[in-house]
Amino acid sequence: MALTPSNTEDRLVRRGLKTAHLRILAALGETGQISAAAARLPITQSAASRLLREVEALAGSKLYERTARGVTLTQAGEILTQSAARTLRELDRADREIGRIENGLPGLVRVGAISGPAMESVLPAVGRFRAIAPRTEVQVIVETSDTMVESLLADRLDFYVGRVPNTAQMHLLQFQPLKAEAFCLVVREGHPLCAREAPSLADCLDYDWVLQPTGGLVRRAIEHLFMRAGLPLPERIVSTPSLLLSLGLVRGSDAIAPFARSVLQFDQAGRPEPTLRILSLAPDLELSQFGLVRRNERPLTGAAKMFYDMVFDENR
Repeated sequence: MALTPSNTEDRLVRRGLKTAHLRILAALGETGQISAAAARLPITQSAASRLLREVEALAGSKLYERTARGVTLTQAGEILTQSAARTLRELDRADREIGRIENGLPGLVRVGAISGPAMESVLPAVGRFRAIAPRTEVQVIVETSDTMVESLLADRLDFYVGRVPNTAQMHLLQFQPLKAEAFCLVVREGHPLCAREAPSLADCLDYDWVLQPTGGLVRRAIEHLFMRAGLPLPERIVSTPSLLLSLGLVRGSDAIAPFARSVLQFDQAGRPEPTLRILSLAPDLELSQFGLVRRNERPLTGAAKMFYDMVFDENR
């Protein structure tokens, strides 16, 4: 019989696919071992094997091959384990939303942002959103794009403002480009380099640097800056992903650090006297475009979509 939309829709469910099947599939995809998947549920290994045989019968396809170290998923197994994990995450998400409604809390928006856009785009969007939906909780984390893409794929974020790392699973993500980000080299007011008539990049090697951990986009940009100038890389480095700690270290010492211009402008706004100064010894570091990043196959909740649109509007 030819398969048509009417007889393929919900086919696995109509054949008898149950929540227990989804749970063992998700656990198998995460662990790669039937015994470990069984322990995670927890059920006996024989019960886990029975459930997996039932799924193979329902799907009409072999899901895995046994190996010395566990199992290797077939293409069908990869598809089903990923779909099962995604379905369970969506059910958990729905449960959390229902729980919030039952407790009188109408919604939750979970947003991530890299430091510059957090100040420039997310902060004003929060103000606008609170005026419209004052009882909806907004959770904002400020992190690197590498960390946030993991949180997005693990369903700990609705979306984030940043970049898509080269190592990310591109087919799972949707990217709405916004704009490029300008970084400058910053020191405290009264820094010894400020007294020099024309400080050079080479002069900066005599001071501590506050940088992202190894591999971070801004850190790589700084390393390329020195390499293009034919200079060795800074050796005196304090490595931290924390914007707050970076600002504190620069204010309290002779350290040098790269900051997004939007972060610097926000930090200095309203101060009677400037506490930080831009070193005008190199042009701004123009990093690749950042944008709005969300899961491809998952629609945003109404509250999350409203906040997403507000962040987008801030960059028009």
